[in-house]
Amino acid sequence: MEKFGYSQSQKFDTYASRLMPREEFFTMGHRSCQGCGEALAVRWVTKAIGKDAIIAHATGCMEIVSSGLPQSAWMHPWIHVAFENAAAVASGVETGLKILERKGKLPGPRPKVVAMGGDGGTSDIGLQALSGAMERGHDFTYVCWDNEAYMNTGIQRSSSTPFGAMTTTSPPGKQSFGQSTWKKDMVAIAVAHGIPYVATASPSYVFDLYFKVRKAIETPGPAYVHVLSVCPTGWRSPTDLSVRLGRLAAETAVFPLYEVVNGEYHLTMQPHKIRPIRDYLKPQGRFRGRCLMDETRLENILSNYEGESTDLIPVLQVILDTCNFLPKEELKVVAQRLNVPLTQVYSVATFYKMFSLLPKGDHQLKVCLGTTCHLRGGQRLVDSVSSRLGCEVGYTTKDGAFSLETVGCLGSCAQAPVMMIDDKYYARVTVDKVPKILKKFQK
Repeated sequence: MEKFGYSQSQKFDTYASRLMPREEFFTMGHRSCQGCGEALAVRWVTKAIGKDAIIAHATGCMEIVSSGLPQSAWMHPWIHVAFENAAAVASGVETGLKILERKGKLPGPRPKVVAMGGDGGTSDIGLQALSGAMERGHDFTYVCWDNEAYMNTGIQRSSSTPFGAMTTTSPPGKQSFGQSTWKKDMVAIAVAHGIPYVATASPSYVFDLYFKVRKAIETPGPAYVHVLSVCPTGWRSPTDLSVRLGRLAAETAVFPLYEVVNGEYHLTMQPHKIRPIRDYLKPQGRFRGRCLMDETRLENILSNYEGESTDLIPVLQVILDTCNFLPKEELKVVAQRLNVPLTQVYSVATFYKMFSLLPKGDHQLKVCLGTTCHLRGGQRLVDSVSSRLGCEVGYTTKDGAFSLETVGCLGSCAQAPVMMIDDKYYARVTVDKVPKILKKFQK
């Protein structure tokens, strides 16, 4: 840290944008949710990477929001790859650059190689490729965006989801209290490979994040940086608390900030006093599920919040879980109790696809219209399903059997076009297969 001109204390106590590079490598115009901690992390990490770098990015939230054909928010040469092979692609790029350099066909210094992926694409689906790349000693940096679930495909649990958290595949209720397993220690797995540099980081501590990425980039051989990325949508937290939650994660020692250099651990942020864990858990609706899901009355739901406008999204999420949709009469009460204009309540309720003003059907049918699915006939699939159900996208069939919607990604690009009914995936679906699939769910 000191070699860059900052003291140990300055990286936490100084807040001045002019101390950071002004050039942007992750630009405006992406479609991330309001308060997205991951988008903030990407911005600072790409600043730390600097120019002359090639990035291989796994399917995930940041890929979905930043690379909708034909737009891109990335200023680096950037490769979108599948969930499982970001590290393998980065390994190939790094090897290819070495060969070009050895043959004298690479003008100038060799570009830096970086691989990126979410917690699902890192600790679950992409673990094999990452482990192999670290074992082989490829000279690249891997950055994990850890928002603790598969957020872009519907907030399903991952091995990085913490114990007790609410997701769509670990819902709390009478027979469950939420996620039943503990968070996988991906950082310890990286350290166990004996690579020269491993670190945890958070965009809530900008200088600490920036200089850890700089150190990772400059370290010969494999380097791994695990970044906590607060997700207001999946964590059910107020959108203006993302930076604060990142700090609380470190202050409560839930997500300590440290680095491991050649096997030696160094704590880079030492709280003066570790705060109670409830300070971190309380602002997150994903940990309140058990006590709220059994309540059906709106007054009981609202009593769990402070009655401020920042509670709007978490309150709507609980109402949705309780009632299956957002009743208009209850939205009026929410507006009054939170002192928010009713027009703003409707603006939020109609902006996010997870909300619905109409009762949802017994089965949720989602058709992927991501780039790959779209190119392989996704829209024809939507038209066929809509015609057979007699239901427009965004609505529920008259018999209440199906709700039809389109999504930006279902995480199965290699099997496109893909659709999903409840928790079951259907791959390489053609129009002639639709009747047989729907018949399985029709009474």
